[in-house]
Amino acid sequence: TSGGGRALKQWPIADAYLRSQHNLPFSYQYAFTSAPGEAVKLAADAAQAGYRLVVAVGGDGTINEVVNGLFRSGPPPADLQLGVVQAGRGSDFGRTVGVPSDMREALARLIEGRRRRIDIGRMTYHSAGRDQQRGKELVRYFANVAGVGFDAEVAARADRGRQAIGRVLGGSIPYLTALGLSLLRYRNRRMIVEADGVTLPTPAPVYSVVVANCQFFGGGMRVAPDADPADGLFDVVILGNFGKLEVVRELPKLYEGSHLALAKVSVSRARQVVVRAANPHRRLIAQADGEVVGRTPITFDLLPATLTIRV
Repeated sequence: TSGGGRALKQWPIADAYLRSQHNLPFSYQYAFTSAPGEAVKLAADAAQAGYRLVVAVGGDGTINEVVNGLFRSGPPPADLQLGVVQAGRGSDFGRTVGVPSDMREALARLIEGRRRRIDIGRMTYHSAGRDQQRGKELVRYFANVAGVGFDAEVAARADRGRQAIGRVLGGSIPYLTALGLSLLRYRNRRMIVEADGVTLPTPAPVYSVVVANCQFFGGGMRVAPDADPADGLFDVVILGNFGKLEVVRELPKLYEGSHLALAKVSVSRARQVVVRAANPHRRLIAQADGEVVGRTPITFDLLPATLTIRV
């Protein structure tokens, strides 16, 4: 399902490349997903079956599902590795950890077998769904970036758009539509943010609170330019009380990573972050790696050096 079916279309290229390699250091099996959530089960089943390398072929949403599958029973053993081949709408995680955008180059990296340990984020939150889990406390892991505010609003609109028109238009249309509508309609939110037990100053409504393990989100926005997924800390970026015209004017700085110099932007580092609405009766939507996951209050915990990636 990644990238509106892009991964499915590109897989024959990857399969042919792997088959053409002499002395391939591993044998492999593959499976396709047809619905959200399937990659979680596939990854969990692979880990339980004893596979030591599980490769996510797709974008950040696919990577997020695979990570959650690998962590279904807690942090995986050090010899269980995550590989990444980009093929989705968004590959922001790959930008930080150095996954080549070219599929053949990414596969060559997998064959070389270079490994590194990275941190993973864990969210404890309340379900945003309308099923029997609504309001229950749940856990979700993320590899890249999570947040509350505008970014979560875009993710929620994009999710609704994919359900409504994705089968007809597919690709990036639902996301771009959601981005445009959110720019017009989003209202800044009053939030309370704690970093390692210290309440951060957020005197006015804020645009977004971003909890970053890596540097990029939103298809190339360098929201946390100093974030390092192996430093044992989140970068907490608070985008303050920006108006709509300010957002449009300053957007290029967000892509460049130069927005940190703006007076309405603050950055902190922490191993634990708690975000909740200032109004105790409100439940704000949150996103993780571009996917809507739940509502505030949310606790973000960093799990240092807890996943081995092969990129």
